[in-house]
Amino acid sequence: MALPPLTPAQRAEALQKSAAVPRERSEVLAALKEGRLTLKDVFDRDDLVVVKIPAPRSGLTQRRGHCECPDVLRRQRFGLHLPQGVHVLLARVQSCCSPTRQGEGWMASVWVTVCLPTEAAGDIEGALAKALAPFYLDTDDNPADRGMWDERRIRGGSNGMGFAIAPGYMDDPRLIHDDPRYDGAPRPSAPGVCAGGPRALLDFSQPHLASERAVAASWDLWHSLSAVHPPAIPLAVFVDRWRNDPDAFPGDRWGDAMFSAYRAQPLIGVYLDHPFSLGMGYLGFLGPDDPLEHPVISYDGTRAAYIRDLTSSNPPDTDVLTLDGWWLEGGFNAVHAFCEPDLCPHDPPTPTVWPGSEAYLADLPGNTILVRLHCHA
Repeated sequence: MALPPLTPAQRAEALQKSAAVPRERSEVLAALKEGRLTLKDVFDRDDLVVVKIPAPRSGLTQRRGHCECPDVLRRQRFGLHLPQGVHVLLARVQSCCSPTRQGEGWMASVWVTVCLPTEAAGDIEGALAKALAPFYLDTDDNPADRGMWDERRIRGGSNGMGFAIAPGYMDDPRLIHDDPRYDGAPRPSAPGVCAGGPRALLDFSQPHLASERAVAASWDLWHSLSAVHPPAIPLAVFVDRWRNDPDAFPGDRWGDAMFSAYRAQPLIGVYLDHPFSLGMGYLGFLGPDDPLEHPVISYDGTRAAYIRDLTSSNPPDTDVLTLDGWWLEGGFNAVHAFCEPDLCPHDPPTPTVWPGSEAYLADLPGNTILVRLHCHA
């Protein structure tokens, strides 16, 4: 959809407002940090500068970028909730959490599908950098409300969050696959899954197909590794010893040594370190809940039953960055690449009823290049 033209006067006014609001917002945040303003001072204001001060995407109030730091989890479990506005401002002044590094298992993140023109095929990385630059949050060059990400990786082929490959294109060189992990370890795509490519090469006919293929790969990997490694002792045995045998893991208050011993088993370590384990299970304690062993380890059904039971019941539903520079957040919000969000005079190209990202993407021209990204946000 083409953007409506602005008169010179309208453009000058919009630019002036766009520059003034983020500048004053930055001054408010600086005053909070330095103690020249109190939270009460800010809450008593209701102007545009403070009404929509955003939490960073690693903060507490984002739609997908929710906080999972231990302090917040404890507060939520025991009902110790702060007022919503306090969460937002405290997160802006000093975020309570930072990204973890479990293979970019960021505590707060967002998935976005970037739409690129066909001429981007020769330089996907350069085209991504150009399209995403207006939404980079760790810079003073962009309005605060437009910040969506500060770190990103192409991802989706290895974990089923990407796209199913259409028949006849399984080995097509135009397909896009996952970036390596932060430590350089590769992330191979599950058979029949990728992280992007020309829309015509991707299969949107079965919404759950990418997840189904990734789950199948997780089953196949476990059973192939089980054939060459000694059987593993179940996680429940380690947890029971940690709880009931004071000599098993002395001084291990949080279970770190116990979990390390469990992971040190060759079969467990090799499997959980592989992308096809899909991050399932949970080696940690959350309130009274016990840790969760990966479901494939004790599954006593057939391969077909495992795939049926573990395949995601919902297709991916990511944000979408359109060809003409709109970041669509689940169909309920649209942010334009070249405007102050609160003052943008353009009408977003969102459908009347948001069909979900996959249905939206399926209707794009076949030569549109789609790239799925996982972003720290």
